[in-house]
Amino acid sequence: AQASFSQVFMGVAFTCGAEEEVIPFFDRGLPVEYELTRSIRVVAKTNRKKIGVLNTEAKLFGGFDFQSMRSTPPWPVVDELKKQYDVEQVSASEPIEEEYDALLIALPSSLPQKEMDHLQDYMEAGNPTLLLVDPLTIINVGLSPSEKAGANMNPFMRNQGPPPKEKGDIHALMTALGVSWNKAQIIWDQYNPHPDFAHLQPEIVFVGANNPEAFNQEHTASAGLQELVLLFPGSLRKAADSDYDFQPLVKTTPASGSLNYSQLVQRSFFGVQLVQPRFGHRPNPAAYTMAAHIKGESFPDTTNGADSDTTQTPTRVNAMVIADLDFISQQFFQIRQQAVGNLNFDNVTFFLNCMDVLVGDESFITLRKKRVRHRTLETIEEKKREFREEQLKEEQEAEAEASQALAEAQKRLSEKVAEVRQRTDLDDRTKEIMARNLQEAEQRKLDALKNKIEAKKEARIQRSKEEMEAKIRSIQSNIKVYSVFLPPLPVLGFGIFIFVRRYKREKEGAAAARRLRA
Repeated sequence: AQASFSQVFMGVAFTCGAEEEVIPFFDRGLPVEYELTRSIRVVAKTNRKKIGVLNTEAKLFGGFDFQSMRSTPPWPVVDELKKQYDVEQVSASEPIEEEYDALLIALPSSLPQKEMDHLQDYMEAGNPTLLLVDPLTIINVGLSPSEKAGANMNPFMRNQGPPPKEKGDIHALMTALGVSWNKAQIIWDQYNPHPDFAHLQPEIVFVGANNPEAFNQEHTASAGLQELVLLFPGSLRKAADSDYDFQPLVKTTPASGSLNYSQLVQRSFFGVQLVQPRFGHRPNPAAYTMAAHIKGESFPDTTNGADSDTTQTPTRVNAMVIADLDFISQQFFQIRQQAVGNLNFDNVTFFLNCMDVLVGDESFITLRKKRVRHRTLETIEEKKREFREEQLKEEQEAEAEASQALAEAQKRLSEKVAEVRQRTDLDDRTKEIMARNLQEAEQRKLDALKNKIEAKKEARIQRSKEEMEAKIRSIQSNIKVYSVFLPPLPVLGFGIFIFVRRYKREKEGAAAARRLRA
């Protein structure tokens, strides 16, 4: 083998006057063209946009974690923003008077009411804001809005120091923003285009371009995206009587539904832990919105006795809301840099697009979204979608049958106990003893019946999954067979055509030669 040598750039530094921009290392998954273009422009343009990051319990700038008694580093998203913007920490303990091109708020539900009021005043002045709300934060379940303030603290240190401030009314804040958001509703979706990740629970939501309504193609921030992953996200809707324009950016497939926060967590002395859902997944035909852009004006309501002749100052809003925080956690930045398993999610791209739209600088968006577009097998995807819908129907029917059988058994138990209690030939003590004995005996039967029904239900669901997987494997096998035998057919047909043509011409030539000799 012949050896060859070539220069490899491991990192690049750009300088322009006193400005310097350094890319220390080109990781495998790093978009080189985008990084180079951004670095050149940033270093050549000294007037950067200014981004504010509000101080919340999410601690995007890092801080001291009292639960683990150690310091936490800044989130990678802060370093990513610093490559393009001037980034500053912002406190809402006092009214926010500093001017920012955009304000980032992660977990506004963790703010005390006073800080939440200051944030609302800032947003209603028309200042661009990006809110990351989350019904269940995987990075720290104790930060979820359904938990009380300080739920993530070390249980042995709760009596030390001042108590944490109570959380504010996040529902009122979101309603003022024109958004209806249930802080205890977690969205799930059966869509999963990665066979290697088939074991993941549906609360890890994959959003793919194979669903035509997944991304809003009319909005700059979401148009052209290929795939997002959100972890236990929430759902957003336009609030009733809101005058603001509500534009959905990211949606689930119709094979999706919701669970309550209490179905997915378990509280104990040592904190909050995730558990497997105790109930089945029942789909809702309507798709859920997980990210939206809200903007416009709203005039105060004058129906409550206010003077309608007085000039009313409208409130202006320009905000984007994403119902998940974990989608910009460290693991997704690592996947983006290292291209782990050839995965290429648009989580970081979507976040930066939203920030660019808010600050009014969309020059990088087209370049950022530029990457190889992989075309999937549409027939298989369509069949998978049909099979998933059939599987969900099977699971829903199994759940309904199990619930009906248990309800009937419980009804029979209640009737037998009531029959004993209504007997007039027995004294109260005897009736109580007989009722208790009957209840214990019937309860054992009911428990055995529950186990039997649950096992039958699980067997039916498992059989449905196996049938779906078998059908998908059959389709894949057929496509493989077609891919082997169909491509040679045109060549074979063309070869037969040439052979017949040459044979015919040779035969005609031989006949002509015989006539000449004759």
